[in-house]
Amino acid sequence: MDSVDTLLSQLRARKDTVLTDQRRSLNGRGLVGEVEQLSSVLSRMGLSAGHAALIRMTNSIDSVVALLATMRCGAVAYVGNPYDPPERVIDTVTQFVPHFMLSDMSSALLTQARMGQHGAEVFSLEVETLCAVRFSVNARPLTDRFASLHGAGLAIFSSGTTGEPKAIMHALSSVFANARLHAEAIGLRPGDVVGCVLPVYFSYGLVANLLASLLTGASVAIHEKSATINGLWLEQQRVSVLGLTPFFAEQLNTCSPFLRLMTFGGDALTARTALSIMDRYPHCEHYATYGLTEAGPRVATWRLERGLFENHDIAPLGRPLRGVLLELRDADGRPTDHGELVVSTPTRMLGYVHGVERGHHMPDWPANEVHTGDIYQRINGEIFFAGRMKEIIVQSGEKIYPLAIELVIQSIAGVIDVRVDAASDPRKGQVARALIHADASVTPRAVRKALLQRFSSASLPDQIEFVESIPRSHTGKKVRRREEGAVS
Repeated sequence: MDSVDTLLSQLRARKDTVLTDQRRSLNGRGLVGEVEQLSSVLSRMGLSAGHAALIRMTNSIDSVVALLATMRCGAVAYVGNPYDPPERVIDTVTQFVPHFMLSDMSSALLTQARMGQHGAEVFSLEVETLCAVRFSVNARPLTDRFASLHGAGLAIFSSGTTGEPKAIMHALSSVFANARLHAEAIGLRPGDVVGCVLPVYFSYGLVANLLASLLTGASVAIHEKSATINGLWLEQQRVSVLGLTPFFAEQLNTCSPFLRLMTFGGDALTARTALSIMDRYPHCEHYATYGLTEAGPRVATWRLERGLFENHDIAPLGRPLRGVLLELRDADGRPTDHGELVVSTPTRMLGYVHGVERGHHMPDWPANEVHTGDIYQRINGEIFFAGRMKEIIVQSGEKIYPLAIELVIQSIAGVIDVRVDAASDPRKGQVARALIHADASVTPRAVRKALLQRFSSASLPDQIEFVESIPRSHTGKKVRRREEGAVS
């Protein structure tokens, strides 16, 4: 069974470059030395098993060192978004009551100033870009209601349907096992250099890119900003593997002779995007990969095949990782060809943590099952994404699946991006609204004409609006009105 000590032991034996960012590079021994040094400092400051540390995870070697050092102390590592504004950071600290926060100095000092009576002390660390905030009021171990989660290792934040943050808690050994299974499914090699372009606070970037590489002997080139990948960086770092969301894959307009493998996850991979990628990078292997944070997070992969897109607008779910079972079930829990995807996996989460006051819970699911809330349909033996339960729009009694509408609109020449969501209506209560980013050649009439070839008039969006851009998160995912954020 993998543990952080086992990982560090494996890394110590590596003489090659293990991590590179914009500032520096480290071989295995150098990385382990920094992790051990920082964990010793944190341990002397009071961080230990039963404690929790919030880490604002930037794409940097220093953040990776902080993560591994926290794990080595036996503490729970809460993986935080470094782009969260100060008010949200304070809310997170108040709700989840970590014992430490590891972040940049300016964020630490601002947090200290805002915390007041909570006794936030700021300490410089022997890591150039990081310092620690110790919350003295939280010097005690986690309360009894967290007893079953002691030493859990990793917690990844996700906002619920109400917008209130929760943390998805995982056993460290489970996350490591999931990372290895993903590496096995895509054929990751010890000599590969993985371009870690996605944010490492994002579960796909953290587990599928960073941890999978460290655990399987590959190296990691960390890119600070996902939107500015260039050919010079790819060639200088000899990047052979890239993991991207479909949106960022569409923006990629450069290549490298070393690139051999590309994976895509975090959002639906449309035929248009997939075919464009295969045309631009014909020498690469391409994999669509599905996951959700509750499952570990990786679940399934599918190697792209051009022929399938002659009849389908979207990549299929693909083959489950070894030991994972995928089923479609109807509302009564019976097997079906069109229903909710239920995942059975040994790397399932330990539960949701809602904070110190509300504690944690595990949904009433059978052992190892995750009920995804995603609707899929089986066609000729393959399983295809149809939509998310929480995003289904009921307009005048008709169910509208936003993704189905988006796929048709995206196929129209001149359309750049599109989002379909629900809008309030004084008579109908709820109607579908299509926000479209397109050039001047696209008109509402052209959009309706294209949609009527696939859907009845009752299933068309009631509102069509043209916008200058579609809001997207730092991971490249569309920001929807009812965003849950757990799918990765």
